[in-house]
Amino acid sequence: MAKNLILLPGWTRSERSYRGLINSCPKDYRLTIALHEKVCPKGHIEDFLINFPKFLKEKGLNKIILAGHSLGGALAIEFVLKYPKKVDQLILIDSAGVYEGENIFELSRNFLKNIFLTGRGKLKLWLAFRNSAGLVRKFPMHLKLGQYAFKVDLQAHGSKIQVPTVILWGEKDHLTPLWQGEKLHQAIPNSKFIILKDMYHDWILSNPELFWQNI
Repeated sequence: MAKNLILLPGWTRSERSYRGLINSCPKDYRLTIALHEKVCPKGHIEDFLINFPKFLKEKGLNKIILAGHSLGGALAIEFVLKYPKKVDQLILIDSAGVYEGENIFELSRNFLKNIFLTGRGKLKLWLAFRNSAGLVRKFPMHLKLGQYAFKVDLQAHGSKIQVPTVILWGEKDHLTPLWQGEKLHQAIPNSKFIILKDMYHDWILSNPELFWQNI
């Protein structure tokens, strides 16, 4: 029987963003992308913790493998903390969830650096322009989720996570730097920390096979 893996995507990401991951999904996994507009339409964590269990129930899922990329990683941690019995395994991919007072301007600079150093900058800008109507419509949700992602700190709660946890991190991530992955690894008992050489924040979009090879 295929394992049910739910991915909580990164900030502003669509299902199209993870097409490579979907197309490369092994036969022994059933992958579902839980889009923010479906599980967190108001942009509040309280909203997510109410809607995501409903989303799983509608899919007929009782226990899952839960993966979270960037913003989605912080949401995944929040869910595991509240509903630990619903998760068989937690997978964090260059996750948000570590904040130690970094300057917002530095965070913004790193966000832009992440876009242009991955070799995907022009494509991202074109996609953003093409989907601008959708982004405008979803702007309030994205704004609130972005504010949450930049400043949420979940390190103090890491010791409460008892499910098997794999942490995957791009060595050259400029948005959520490697030290943040190390902090999460230290905070979550018995977690497995895998550093992906020469990879940036969004490596899962350009090199999805690395995800399947390491979980």
